[in-house]
Amino acid sequence: MLLSASRASEAGHEPFWGYAVVSADEIGRVVDAAAASGAAWQPGPYSGQKSEHFADLETESGGWHAALGFEPQTLAQLNAIALALDEAHRKPIADVISRIRGELGSGSPAR
Repeated sequence: MLLSASRASEAGHEPFWGYAVVSADEIGRVVDAAAASGAAWQPGPYSGQKSEHFADLETESGGWHAALGFEPQTLAQLNAIALALDEAHRKPIADVISRIRGELGSGSPAR
């Protein structure tokens, strides 16, 4: 989970979730990287209709989500997102990539 400094204290710190506090600039790069790698941002929160990875973005003006799926392309999308982050903040995404790689048997996490 990527959080802004202003929202970090609101996180419930769920088990098995990685967290990084990121800057507004990083969030902008993440949004752009996700879109450039094929993710389509839609208004509102993710509806959770099927088992897949997704990105949720909450802003002062509303929420957005992008379904990322659960397939080899998901690894490419998540890798692009990880590379958009400062190196010190990539671990939560790299952990997800590693879990998916284990399920799919291919790909490599961002370093």
